[in-house]
Amino acid sequence: MSLGNNIKAVRKEKKLSQVELGKAVGVSRSTIANWEKGKASPATTYISKLANFFNITTDYLLGYTPTPQFTRKDERDVQKIVKNLLDDPNINKYDEEDVRLLQASFEKVARTSKLLAKKKFTPKKYRK
Repeated sequence: MSLGNNIKAVRKEKKLSQVELGKAVGVSRSTIANWEKGKASPATTYISKLANFFNITTDYLLGYTPTPQFTRKDERDVQKIVKNLLDDPNINKYDEEDVRLLQASFEKVARTSKLLAKKKFTPKKYRK
């Protein structure tokens, strides 16, 4: 998804109007509308403000990761875990559809584990 689509999706998920979001980050409703339509792009300071306001990473907002709390490094870690699991020689005995289902399951478990670990091991002073 594009930056504008991500802003709109997160805004709607949080049940905010464009006016409310604009007030929160210090821009007008029309600016938010232009960002969402792709007619303009927010400056990096506003991307950071949006990410902080929504409590998500800038990587997610920019479309680099599919999980709101993941950085690119977290995403690489998940893909590495899944690749290692799929490299098991016993995987070859399953058909292609089963392997895809296993891959999806492995990704879900790796993402969930990573999120739980982040929550558990992040010092309180860095939690939002």
